[in-house]
Amino acid sequence: MIESQYKMNLIKIGLKIAYYRKLQGMTQEELAEACELSSGYVSQLEAPNCFFALR
Repeated sequence: MIESQYKMNLIKIGLKIAYYRKLQGMTQEELAEACELSSGYVSQLEAPNCFFALR
């Protein structure tokens, strides 16, 4: 039960990142550069199915 809530929270966070990034008119590459992350990592954060591969 707790693990499923954890996974759902990760999915919600990723979707919020994508939502607010798009609201600001930013690309994943621009967000990655602003956060000093790779664009691939930002892509993984925003993709709900990829969260489980990060663990």
